[in-house]
Amino acid sequence: MAICPYIDQVVKLASADFPDLWRECDSPVFHSEQTERVRLDLLRRTETLDGSEAERITDLCRSVVANLEIDQVPIFVHQPQDGRPVIPRLCFVPDEIHLVVSPRQFAHCSNAELRIILGHEICHYWLWTTFNGQYRTTEMVLAALVGRGDRQVARETERRYRWLSELVCDRHSLQMESSLAEFSTAIWKLQHPDQPLAPSDLDVAVTEDPLAPCSSTGTHPSTDMRRWAAARWLKSKSECEAEVLAAVCGEMTLERLCLIDQRDLEVWTAWLLNRLVEPTWMRTDRVMRHCKLFFSDSSQASNDGSILGKLNEINDEGLRDYLAYLTLDILTVDRELEGYPLAWALEVWEEVTWTAHVQAVICKELKIGKRRMQQLHADRGQLLLEADTKHA
Repeated sequence: MAICPYIDQVVKLASADFPDLWRECDSPVFHSEQTERVRLDLLRRTETLDGSEAERITDLCRSVVANLEIDQVPIFVHQPQDGRPVIPRLCFVPDEIHLVVSPRQFAHCSNAELRIILGHEICHYWLWTTFNGQYRTTEMVLAALVGRGDRQVARETERRYRWLSELVCDRHSLQMESSLAEFSTAIWKLQHPDQPLAPSDLDVAVTEDPLAPCSSTGTHPSTDMRRWAAARWLKSKSECEAEVLAAVCGEMTLERLCLIDQRDLEVWTAWLLNRLVEPTWMRTDRVMRHCKLFFSDSSQASNDGSILGKLNEINDEGLRDYLAYLTLDILTVDRELEGYPLAWALEVWEEVTWTAHVQAVICKELKIGKRRMQQLHADRGQLLLEADTKHA
């Protein structure tokens, strides 16, 4: 089974950037404590489901386990002690499958539809136990970062990771039946348990793009997005990843960064610093000391030719402002360089499609008129020749 590229990127980042937390979340002691908490919660809040419905669910679970090529493990089906309706969920215990269900939630589901619903939950078990449990460990690392209360970036990463994990499990539960109509009907009935008949056009609406995904911060994508993503996957398994990722993540903005976005922004910052201090005369002690406030070694991205293309894709005003004010910071830090850093900054930003935004910030903060800026832009080549001569 394939896991989506974004999820794998987060796994690598979590293990590399938070090694101590990773070791803690991957330790036998941590796993043992987590397992005991789950068992205790099941004991306090649920009871074993008996009767024909339990047999039906267990038999369908066994077929899913066989389909996923999971080693045979005990399957336990529980229901809430208070009888309240719940969406089926997996309570993770290693080497055991524990499902908490409310039978009336899928009283109107066919076996094929119920198999899709149960298959989705068991896919989580497969995901959390495969590859030495690294996907489960990553979830624990992200949850720990969010729990610290000081990492909004981690919270957004966790949301994207969970949403994409849900969509990955959807793909494999869908693959068991290979029918988009049955998949759409199954997840619709789960949300409408008292309605025996699903709308007849469920597999038509999914051809439309989902509503803006980033308006939600829930742990699960909407039913519409799930149906949409499933349709995209069935249409083209090789080409759907970029579309689905864009729908889950939305446009990159300064206010909604994930850990991967944050790393990219650090690389872009290093690239810009390198470009701004490229001329020898720009590398004064004052300028270089100021650069080290951002990075101790900004050379890491100096030769990455792909960054310029990524900068040209930025539409968010917050990100544009951040890079513009970073530029302003560097070009004004050493007054002895006079106006030459501004000429060089204009040359650097000439390569970017939204250079007018940077110029507008510079004009505003340095109180330079529009006509004067146009003249500086036109004369930048001559000014740079003067700088090379004067500071040789």
